[in-house]
Amino acid sequence: MKTQDVSKKGLKYGDEDEDAAERKELNAQNIAFGPLLNWLKRELKSQVSDGTSPLPLYPRLGGAR
Repeated sequence: MKTQDVSKKGLKYGDEDEDAAERKELNAQNIAFGPLLNWLKRELKSQVSDGTSPLPLYPRLGGAR
């Protein structure tokens, strides 16, 4: 890799093509595992929270001394 001036506009890091490849792979995985994930969500709906509900508040354990 040759040296480039970092103040130069349009600096290339050399990994620009990886982003497109990663998006393509992620999309392929979403298509391949989509039915499984949907089934798991339906089957485990009552046992797993989606993370949007607020956390339950518990009283402090022990008291201030």
